[in-house]
Amino acid sequence: MSPMGTISPGLSRRLASAHAEHGQEFVAAPVLGNPDLARARRLFVLAAGAPQAIARARPVLERLGQRVFVIGDDPGQASLVKLAGNVLTAATLQSMGEVFALLRKAGIDPHLALDVFTGSLFDGRVHKTYGGQDRRWTV
Repeated sequence: MSPMGTISPGLSRRLASAHAEHGQEFVAAPVLGNPDLARARRLFVLAAGAPQAIARARPVLERLGQRVFVIGDDPGQASLVKLAGNVLTAATLQSMGEVFALLRKAGIDPHLALDVFTGSLFDGRVHKTYGGQDRRWTV
């Protein structure tokens, strides 16, 4: 099985090839989530590799997360989906930072703004999970 962190699709494919050369199977299993979700076993696992290898790894992967998404046979694809998720998270946090800076400059309490947004139309996991963790909103 691969490291569960962020690696390039190319490295994931090279690792799969190296394992195959030694008669081993390889499952890429990067995750979406943060340390709090990991401790609570609430990660989202992105699995890719040979179907029989995923089937063998699945019981372990299911214990680590709240859901396992099977991406396909190509381990590089799981890594690419993970990277795409990181881009979406970064873009969300960047836009939140800009909004909170604007509101803070206008004298609006960022905690109130966070409550308004995450309690209404912007109640997504990224907004709630990461939005309240950035202490820069309070400076």
